[in-house]
Amino acid sequence: MEARDTMKFLRITHPGSFFYSPKKPIIGNNIPLVCPFIPNNIPSVYNKRSFGFTLVELMITLSVVSILALIATPSLSRILADQRMSAHINELIASITLARSEAIKASNSVIVCSNTTAAPTTCSGSTDWSQGWLVWVDRDSSGTANPNPGEQIQVHGALKGPGSVMNSSIDRIIYNGTGFFAISTARRFEFCDQRGATFAAAVALDTIGRPEIDRATAIICP
Repeated sequence: MEARDTMKFLRITHPGSFFYSPKKPIIGNNIPLVCPFIPNNIPSVYNKRSFGFTLVELMITLSVVSILALIATPSLSRILADQRMSAHINELIASITLARSEAIKASNSVIVCSNTTAAPTTCSGSTDWSQGWLVWVDRDSSGTANPNPGEQIQVHGALKGPGSVMNSSIDRIIYNGTGFFAISTARRFEFCDQRGATFAAAVALDTIGRPEIDRATAIICP
């Protein structure tokens, strides 16, 4: 069959499926090279771009994420520990401020004392304030370590967080009816956690009982 007849036959039997390029070489018995024609609207795995990750790329990504997580974890732990320490300090200052205001309002002595989780409504007489503290008004001026239920103003629980400790040289704070410190001697409360003295903090009470952050004096943690 001549080449001309071959092309005519192909155009009749396979319309639109093949094309003939005159620039292509002639093969066989003068039969021109026939190339397949694939319309654009027919899906093909060869003209579509593949998306996704290879196994190597995935392993590299996971390694980078792991390294970044190891770097960020200590910083996050420090931030959380600093927040806990600040919360403990603010809670004590809030209780002391409450005691002063209640003493003035009641024109009576108000006491802040350390307690224990086993007996939260009783003054423990301990200089370790880590288990919590109690705020109460001494209406009968007895100064007893066991205030009556009607005298209780606030009961604070134990400190939270690993290794959290609050120590002082006193077991109670007493404000008289004018809101001043009943004992004209400065006092301190020291806060520590598992990080040691480097990250410790303190709250100092001046001679009239005003609380403030003390960062000048060295702190020895247990």
